[in-house]
Amino acid sequence: MDEESWAMSSLRITCAGLSSDQITARLGMPSTAHTDAYWAVNLVSDSSIAIDQQLTHVKDFFSCRLDDLQAIAETAGINLHLGWTPRHPQDGLALDADLVQLLASIKAYILIDVYID
Repeated sequence: MDEESWAMSSLRITCAGLSSDQITARLGMPSTAHTDAYWAVNLVSDSSIAIDQQLTHVKDFFSCRLDDLQAIAETAGINLHLGWTPRHPQDGLALDADLVQLLASIKAYILIDVYID
């Protein structure tokens, strides 16, 4: 296994009740998705930042935009997509109580996706 670290954290919102443009206006960030079915953005642009450090950025993002995310959650599904290449021989991630509470308050689900060469 390669020792190089890779991680990504993205927010994805289904556009059931809102358009991608409406979500962009609420959150102040344009979608990087190439579809009208959902809005998506990488919350950390540098994939070399470790997953545990990315989770700090994720928590800050959710904290700063909680009211808007709660309003969006009334008509759209929200998910946090976490992907990373684990370090050899074992790796993991921890979601602290504050992040879990933020995710619960917007009824978000978490997709954890591990990539191994």
